[in-house]
Amino acid sequence: MRYNRVYKGLIELVDIFPKDLLEEILGILNFDSNDWRDNEVGPRNRLEINIYDLPVKEKIEIFLKQCDLIESEEFVSSIMIWEDKELVDKKPFFISLHIDPYKLIYKTIQIYLNDNNCPGSVWFNTGVYHELSSKLAPTPVVDTDAVVYETDVQDSYEIYSDQWGDQTLIGQKDGHEIKYGKNRGYMLKNSLINPLPHAVPHSSKLESRASLYIIIQSPEYEDWLFQNEDAPIGGFRIDEDLPLKYKRKK
Repeated sequence: MRYNRVYKGLIELVDIFPKDLLEEILGILNFDSNDWRDNEVGPRNRLEINIYDLPVKEKIEIFLKQCDLIESEEFVSSIMIWEDKELVDKKPFFISLHIDPYKLIYKTIQIYLNDNNCPGSVWFNTGVYHELSSKLAPTPVVDTDAVVYETDVQDSYEIYSDQWGDQTLIGQKDGHEIKYGKNRGYMLKNSLINPLPHAVPHSSKLESRASLYIIIQSPEYEDWLFQNEDAPIGGFRIDEDLPLKYKRKK
C-alpha cells in the first residue's frame, strides 16, 4: 500500500487492499444475481449494492484499523459498491463540482475496482472553494451548476457554470487527479470550514466505473450532529453549508 498526501484531509491510496480481500470484493461486484439499485442523486447513471450486512464489511473495517486509516473509535456506518455508466443520451458519466457537506460526510474512502478507461476524480484546494462559492448560486447537495473539463495542460482544469444550458467559463484552476485504476482511490477526512471541492470531469473516456464507497463515523462526530441537527445540510456556498456560529461576517 502506498499513500500520497494531496491536500490537508485528502490522501491518495494505491494498492490498498491485499489480494484476498480485493478478490472477495470483486466477487461481490461480479456476482450475477446482485440486487443493483438506482442511486438517484444528480445527473448521473449510478447503480449501487449495499454490502453493509455482508461479512466482508467487518473484514474491511478491521483491515482499515490495522492500517491506521481509521481510528480505533471510528466505525464504518455505510458501505456500498457503485457502478457508473454513461448517461442515457450517450454523454459520458460525470459529477458536477461539489463539496461533501460536513453534516453528511465526516470521513469517506472510495476505491476503484477495475482498470477501465474512464476518469477518476479531480480535487481542488480550499481556496478554490472560497473563490467559486461567491460565483455560484446556492444549490442542493451535489447538483451544482459547475462542471469540470480536462485541458491539454497537466493538472489544469476548466470550470464552467450551467450544466445543461449555455456554458460560461468561470475559471481555469490547478487541481489534482485521483487516477482511476483497480485497487486505488482516496480517503477524505472532511472539514467543516475548509472543505475540498471535487468532481468527476467531463471526459472522452466512456467505459463504466466501478468502486467501493465507505462512509466512516465516530462518537464525537455523532455528538456534533446531535448538537447541530437543525442546521442546513447545504450545497456549495459557504453560508449555506455552515451552522450560524461558523458563518463569515459580511
